[in-house]
Amino acid sequence: MTITKTRASNYTTMKTLQILRICAAGILLLANLALAETVQFKGQVVDEPCNLSMATVNQIVDLGKVPAVTLNRNGPITPVPFEITLENCTIVARYTENIFRIQLSDDPINEWNQVITTGGTNAAIRIQNSTHDDVILGDTIAEYPIVPGSRTFHFFAVVEKEHDKISVIPGEFTAMLWIDIFYL
Repeated sequence: MTITKTRASNYTTMKTLQILRICAAGILLLANLALAETVQFKGQVVDEPCNLSMATVNQIVDLGKVPAVTLNRNGPITPVPFEITLENCTIVARYTENIFRIQLSDDPINEWNQVITTGGTNAAIRIQNSTHDDVILGDTIAEYPIVPGSRTFHFFAVVEKEHDKISVIPGEFTAMLWIDIFYL
């Protein structure tokens, strides 16, 4: 009987250990599942009279399909509109003149005032203001009074052949334009 009792005891102990192992594995699995995902919050406290709207920040302006033959002949390309919107503007006492300046720039700016593209197509982009005059990249566009509320500024992007290139090569391109706002 002692041998049977020991076998039953060992059997019970083995079953108990198996159950404990399964429970431990389940707890570890649940713990890993509970810690697998996180939510990160990010922000910045600023002392600026206006905010760039979320529609302005990181916007993508689709310039469409532009015929290489037209660019190579320096033919007319339809300007594509885009906007820069300032919102939640308020008068801030520390700015004595309560005006702001907008500056658009590319890095680097070429001497022909073009936004240089990537992708090896030799295409470039010229920026125009709302009256279709060229915006001089890196220079202040104009000074505007700070008024409460929102303001939208209208611009156009025109695709053209990069000035010193012989021809445009078919393919995809991208470019980046920097928006700087200076408060006075």
